[in-house]
Amino acid sequence: MTSNPLKWHEVTHLRFENFVGQAYTLHIYNTDDYDWCSNTDRPNKNFNGVTIKPAEAITKDERINRYASDCPFTVDFTFADGLTCKGVRFCQKNATNLDYSFTQPVKGKDGKTIYEITDHSDKNSKTLIISVTYPLNSSEHRPFKVGKSDAFIRGVNILEHSYLVSYKSEDYKSFSTRYACFGGSNPNIENKNCVLSGSCHEALARNICTFNPDDTEVLLNRSKTKEFPTFPKTGDSGGMLYGWHGVCHTLANRLLLATNRDDMTVNDYVNGGSLSLSLYGYWGKSNLMPYSVYKKTNKFSIDFPSYYSMCEHLTSTYQAGNPVDMAAFWGSELCEAGREGFISRIKYYGKHSTNKVFSELVPVEVENWNSEAAIDDVIAQKRLDIIARYQLGGEYDSGQINRLADSLGDFMRAKMGWDTKLDAQMEAANARPDDSFLNEFADDINRRFMVFLANCREVLGDDRFNMLFDLIWTDDFRLLDKSMLIPETSEDGE
Repeated sequence: MTSNPLKWHEVTHLRFENFVGQAYTLHIYNTDDYDWCSNTDRPNKNFNGVTIKPAEAITKDERINRYASDCPFTVDFTFADGLTCKGVRFCQKNATNLDYSFTQPVKGKDGKTIYEITDHSDKNSKTLIISVTYPLNSSEHRPFKVGKSDAFIRGVNILEHSYLVSYKSEDYKSFSTRYACFGGSNPNIENKNCVLSGSCHEALARNICTFNPDDTEVLLNRSKTKEFPTFPKTGDSGGMLYGWHGVCHTLANRLLLATNRDDMTVNDYVNGGSLSLSLYGYWGKSNLMPYSVYKKTNKFSIDFPSYYSMCEHLTSTYQAGNPVDMAAFWGSELCEAGREGFISRIKYYGKHSTNKVFSELVPVEVENWNSEAAIDDVIAQKRLDIIARYQLGGEYDSGQINRLADSLGDFMRAKMGWDTKLDAQMEAANARPDDSFLNEFADDINRRFMVFLANCREVLGDDRFNMLFDLIWTDDFRLLDKSMLIPETSEDGE
């Protein structure tokens, strides 16, 4: 074939995503030479025979003839579990159509829908996105809401609280699981306090929230009236230790990755969201390795993409009825493939997000996941500068923000000193720091946090302080609630 003239070229993109526990392989055919302006950048050439692994997303350029009507191609999907879906027709021209969407069920031998193949377009980036997901009406999925509440706990003004609740049906009258996110949760979320809603893959969400490979059966059948503890012996809430790796906003964002709103975050919707974002990023700094894995690997912390990959593997393996050996999985090629697939997906969301802060901060997040703790203060300062430029707009003053960044750097370096002490405490205390250590940590961090905020107020004044952090000044701000670090009871929060 002779390629069409250059003036006919229109560069579009095709993206295949995999959000289920089984890999799938593509066979692509039925293309018309007139529709394509390249011998290589066309689906039957650059995607044919490609396998998309769980949690993986692959994007490639497709050069279409701008004068062609549809640029169609046909795809056969073959899944690792033996299921197939053949003859699915797509049109690359729809990459430029913002409103286009399509759903094709993948059915098992009993006629039930096991997966769904959906495609939609991102007109801004000219990308046709083809995703394999669990069906929204699957028993694995539940409707969910993210709620927010005033965060005045025991008379202390802390950041506005966020949490997630999944429900048994779309009337939202009876909850299935309450994810307290280091605080209370009220399943009766009024519209004014509802941040986001959608469909939640409940098993994956539970595994993200409380990772417990030693006790999978109990984990997935946990009493639905109990909220997840902060320091269970073999895991932790969302892969994090409260205060070290993140706060409620951070955990809510991690749980959103198990939903159909996985390109969204709560930070734009809660007071103090920009402040927690500066300190911890969208998904947190790092993660506590599950204790059963630590016993075999002697490694306490891993980055979040690896943790998320482990959660997905645990979920799919358990649901397939197979034994779970997370220590063997850690460090394997499958874990690394899942990690890279997750980073690819998040980079894509960041690149094409309509939220400019999200678009600029996601590369910082990815850098954070691959960095040593010694540069966490630099990353936090970079986040603060990006956020300030968008929050303050024409009121942004680089000299003033540099002063705030220096103060934030002092706070982060002090916090990193506690990280070193934490490792020693956890090793000595069987993965559970003692209460006196936690008390000392919370008091010191809250004091330093107040110093940082006071510096911000002094530099910015009350009005711009409120613009930057969505907070009204008070003389008793605290980042951490000690009752979350040292739970007095395991009762449900309200």
